[in-house]
Amino acid sequence: MTDGKWPLIPDIKNLTQWVNRELKDNKQYKLLLEELKKAGKDVDNIEDVLSFIRGLFQVAKGGNVRGFSEKDLSDLEKKICEKIVEKMDVELPDVGDHQEGPRTNHAGSVGD
Repeated sequence: MTDGKWPLIPDIKNLTQWVNRELKDNKQYKLLLEELKKAGKDVDNIEDVLSFIRGLFQVAKGGNVRGFSEKDLSDLEKKICEKIVEKMDVELPDVGDHQEGPRTNHAGSVGD
């Protein structure tokens, strides 16, 4: 997707790639992506990324896992979610008056 040409709600892959670019200089995030690859997860799927972090967080209780502490994982999750909100927090366009389309009755047929 070219810069400045984002749809109001980007698809998961493009959203993830944007987050990856935004956090590319974050040492912990780079390590997370390396661990994600080792685990055979999709680094271009933010849902996989967040699920992986949350899974590691459960294992890290009271210690470290794959080089991350609970705090590291919590901070990473927060940064990722902040970036998602940043990209998704858009003003919806005013599309004018809406006309309702045909209604369906309980039987599923158009009419009445």
